[in-house]
Amino acid sequence: GNACQRDALVALGERARGVAVIDDSVSDAQLRALDRDGFRGARLNIMRAGALESLERIAARVKALDWHVQLLVPGAMLPEIADRLLALPTEFVIDHFGRVDAALGVEQPAFQALLRLIDSGCCWVKLSGAYYLDRDGPPFAKAAPFASALLRRNPERLVWGTNWPHPEVAPVPDDERVLEALFDWVPEDATRHRILVENPATLYRF
Repeated sequence: GNACQRDALVALGERARGVAVIDDSVSDAQLRALDRDGFRGARLNIMRAGALESLERIAARVKALDWHVQLLVPGAMLPEIADRLLALPTEFVIDHFGRVDAALGVEQPAFQALLRLIDSGCCWVKLSGAYYLDRDGPPFAKAAPFASALLRRNPERLVWGTNWPHPEVAPVPDDERVLEALFDWVPEDATRHRILVENPATLYRF
Protein backbone atom coordinates (compact mmCIF):
# COMPACT_ATOMS: atom_id res chain seq x y z
CA GLY A 1 0.00 0.00 0.00
CA ASN A 2 3.00 2.31 0.46
CA ALA A 3 4.93 1.25 -2.66
CA CYS A 4 4.26 4.34 -4.79
CA GLN A 5 5.12 6.74 -1.97
CA ARG A 6 8.18 4.66 -1.13
CA ASP A 7 9.45 4.86 -4.72
CA ALA A 8 9.05 8.64 -4.61
CA LEU A 9 10.92 8.93 -1.31
CA VAL A 10 13.80 6.82 -2.58
CA ALA A 11 14.01 8.96 -5.73
CA LEU A 12 13.87 12.25 -3.80
CA GLY A 13 16.20 11.20 -1.00
CA GLU A 14 16.73 13.67 1.83
CA ARG A 15 14.37 16.18 0.25
CA ALA A 16 11.26 14.20 1.18
CA ARG A 17 9.56 12.40 4.06
CA GLY A 18 6.58 10.07 4.17
CA VAL A 19 3.82 8.81 6.43
CA ALA A 20 2.99 5.12 6.00
CA VAL A 21 -0.40 3.44 6.16
CA ILE A 22 0.20 0.33 8.27
CA ASP A 23 -1.70 -2.16 10.39
CA ASP A 24 -0.87 -4.87 12.90
CA SER A 25 0.37 -7.20 10.16
CA VAL A 26 3.50 -5.12 9.46
CA SER A 27 6.72 -6.69 10.72
CA ASP A 28 9.45 -4.91 12.66
CA ALA A 29 11.82 -5.50 9.74
CA GLN A 30 9.33 -3.84 7.36
CA LEU A 31 9.02 -0.87 9.71
CA ARG A 32 12.80 -0.47 9.85
CA ALA A 33 12.96 -0.59 6.05
CA LEU A 34 10.29 2.09 5.78
CA ASP A 35 12.24 4.22 8.23
CA ARG A 36 15.42 3.87 6.16
CA ASP A 37 13.51 5.02 3.08
CA GLY A 38 12.28 8.22 4.75
CA PHE A 39 9.00 7.37 6.46
CA ARG A 40 8.52 9.19 9.77
CA GLY A 41 4.96 8.41 10.80
CA ALA A 42 2.08 5.92 10.71
CA ARG A 43 -1.34 7.03 9.52
CA LEU A 44 -4.56 5.56 10.91
CA ASN A 45 -7.95 6.34 9.46
CA ILE A 46 -10.18 6.27 12.54
CA MET A 47 -13.17 6.97 10.28
CA ARG A 48 -12.91 3.32 9.20
CA ALA A 49 -14.31 0.59 11.42
CA GLY A 50 -11.76 -1.15 13.57
CA ALA A 51 -8.87 1.28 13.10
CA LEU A 52 -9.19 2.76 16.58
CA GLU A 53 -8.65 -0.67 18.14
CA SER A 54 -5.06 -0.77 16.92
CA LEU A 55 -4.12 2.78 18.00
CA GLU A 56 -2.11 1.93 21.10
CA ARG A 57 -0.49 -1.12 19.51
CA ILE A 58 0.67 0.83 16.45
CA ALA A 59 1.92 3.73 18.56
CA ALA A 60 3.90 1.39 20.81
CA ARG A 61 5.55 -0.26 17.81
CA VAL A 62 6.56 2.93 15.99
CA LYS A 63 7.88 4.62 19.15
CA ALA A 64 11.18 2.77 18.76
CA LEU A 65 11.66 4.53 15.40
CA ASP A 66 10.74 7.93 16.85
CA TRP A 67 7.77 8.09 14.50
CA HIS A 68 4.53 9.93 15.16
CA VAL A 69 0.98 8.69 14.61
CA GLN A 70 -1.21 10.63 12.19
CA LEU A 71 -4.95 10.35 12.68
CA LEU A 72 -7.94 11.02 10.46
CA VAL A 73 -10.67 11.13 13.05
CA PRO A 74 -14.28 12.38 13.06
CA GLY A 75 -14.46 15.55 15.10
CA ALA A 76 -17.35 14.29 17.21
CA MET A 77 -15.09 11.50 18.49
CA LEU A 78 -12.31 13.81 19.75
CA PRO A 79 -13.78 14.48 23.21
CA GLU A 80 -14.16 10.77 23.94
CA ILE A 81 -10.69 9.71 22.76
CA ALA A 82 -8.69 12.75 23.90
CA ASP A 83 -7.36 11.03 27.03
CA ARG A 84 -6.34 7.97 24.98
CA LEU A 85 -4.40 10.21 22.61
CA LEU A 86 -2.67 12.05 25.44
CA ALA A 87 -1.58 8.70 26.91
CA LEU A 88 0.15 7.57 23.70
CA PRO A 89 3.93 7.11 23.89
CA THR A 90 4.38 9.05 20.65
CA GLU A 91 3.53 12.47 19.33
CA PHE A 92 0.44 12.53 17.12
CA VAL A 93 -0.97 14.60 14.26
CA ILE A 94 -4.67 15.35 13.83
CA ASP A 95 -5.65 15.78 10.19
CA HIS A 96 -7.90 18.40 8.62
CA PHE A 97 -8.71 20.72 11.55
CA GLY A 98 -9.97 17.65 13.40
CA ARG A 99 -12.80 17.25 10.88
CA VAL A 100 -15.03 19.40 13.07
CA ASP A 101 -18.44 20.67 11.95
CA ALA A 102 -17.98 24.35 11.11
CA ALA A 103 -21.67 25.04 11.66
CA LEU A 104 -21.23 24.30 15.37
CA GLY A 105 -18.62 27.04 15.85
CA VAL A 106 -15.36 27.16 17.76
CA GLU A 107 -17.07 26.57 21.12
CA GLN A 108 -18.25 23.10 20.15
CA PRO A 109 -16.92 20.25 22.34
CA ALA A 110 -15.04 18.67 19.42
CA PHE A 111 -12.98 21.78 18.70
CA GLN A 112 -12.45 22.54 22.36
CA ALA A 113 -11.06 19.02 22.71
CA LEU A 114 -8.72 19.75 19.80
CA LEU A 115 -7.50 22.92 21.52
CA ARG A 116 -6.89 20.91 24.68
CA LEU A 117 -4.85 18.42 22.66
CA ILE A 118 -2.72 21.06 20.95
CA ASP A 119 -2.03 22.60 24.37
CA SER A 120 -0.46 19.32 25.48
CA GLY A 121 2.79 19.70 23.56
CA CYS A 122 2.52 16.24 22.01
CA CYS A 123 -0.18 17.04 19.43
CA TRP A 124 0.14 18.62 16.01
CA VAL A 125 -2.80 19.83 13.91
CA LYS A 126 -2.78 19.92 10.14
CA LEU A 127 -4.35 23.00 8.53
CA SER A 128 -5.55 20.98 5.57
CA GLY A 129 -8.80 19.85 4.02
CA ALA A 130 -10.54 23.17 4.68
CA TYR A 131 -13.17 22.12 2.14
CA TYR A 132 -14.43 19.54 4.62
CA LEU A 133 -15.40 22.48 6.85
CA ASP A 134 -16.52 24.75 4.02
CA ARG A 135 -18.23 23.06 1.09
CA ASP A 136 -18.60 26.47 -0.56
CA GLY A 137 -14.96 26.24 -1.65
CA PRO A 138 -12.32 28.98 -1.79
CA PRO A 139 -11.58 31.16 0.08
CA PHE A 140 -12.89 28.70 2.72
CA ALA A 141 -14.17 31.49 4.94
CA LYS A 142 -15.94 29.08 7.29
CA ALA A 143 -12.58 27.51 8.20
CA ALA A 144 -11.00 30.86 9.08
CA PRO A 145 -12.27 31.11 12.71
CA PHE A 146 -10.89 27.64 13.44
CA ALA A 147 -7.52 28.48 11.89
CA SER A 148 -7.39 31.71 13.91
CA ALA A 149 -8.19 29.91 17.17
CA LEU A 150 -5.46 27.31 16.55
CA LEU A 151 -2.97 30.04 15.66
CA ARG A 152 -3.70 31.90 18.88
CA ARG A 153 -3.35 28.70 20.85
CA ASN A 154 -0.13 27.14 19.58
CA PRO A 155 1.36 28.14 16.18
CA GLU A 156 4.43 26.02 16.92
CA ARG A 157 2.30 22.89 16.56
CA LEU A 158 0.63 23.59 13.21
CA VAL A 159 1.55 22.18 9.82
CA TRP A 160 -0.08 22.57 6.42
CA GLY A 161 -0.78 20.47 3.35
CA THR A 162 -2.75 20.63 0.14
CA ASN A 163 -4.43 17.24 0.70
CA TRP A 164 -3.85 16.50 -2.97
CA PRO A 165 -5.41 14.60 -4.75
CA HIS A 166 -8.40 15.85 -2.75
CA PRO A 167 -10.37 12.65 -2.10
CA GLU A 168 -14.15 12.78 -1.98
CA VAL A 169 -14.25 16.45 -3.02
CA ALA A 170 -16.05 17.79 -6.08
CA PRO A 171 -15.26 19.96 -7.86
CA VAL A 172 -11.56 19.35 -7.22
CA PRO A 173 -10.06 22.62 -5.92
CA ASP A 174 -7.10 24.39 -7.47
CA ASP A 175 -4.06 23.88 -5.20
CA GLU A 176 -3.14 27.53 -5.70
CA ARG A 177 -6.44 28.58 -4.14
CA VAL A 178 -5.84 26.14 -1.29
CA LEU A 179 -2.48 27.82 -0.60
CA GLU A 180 -4.01 31.28 -0.89
CA ALA A 181 -6.35 30.35 1.98
CA LEU A 182 -3.33 29.81 4.21
CA PHE A 183 -2.12 33.32 3.35
CA ASP A 184 -5.56 34.63 4.33
CA TRP A 185 -5.47 32.82 7.69
CA VAL A 186 -1.81 33.59 8.42
CA PRO A 187 -0.85 37.07 7.14
CA GLU A 188 2.44 37.24 9.06
CA ASP A 189 5.48 36.05 7.11
CA ALA A 190 7.29 34.70 10.17
CA THR A 191 4.32 32.61 11.28
CA ARG A 192 3.78 31.25 7.77
CA HIS A 193 7.46 30.34 7.62
CA ARG A 194 7.07 28.49 10.90
CA ILE A 195 4.07 26.52 9.63
CA LEU A 196 5.52 25.77 6.20
CA VAL A 197 9.21 25.25 7.06
CA GLU A 198 10.22 25.13 10.71
CA ASN A 199 7.36 23.03 12.11
CA PRO A 200 7.47 20.32 9.42
CA ALA A 201 11.27 20.21 9.70
CA THR A 202 10.82 19.34 13.37
CA LEU A 203 7.90 16.94 12.91
CA TYR A 204 9.36 15.02 9.96
CA ARG A 205 12.99 15.33 11.14
CA PHE A 206 14.57 16.96 8.11
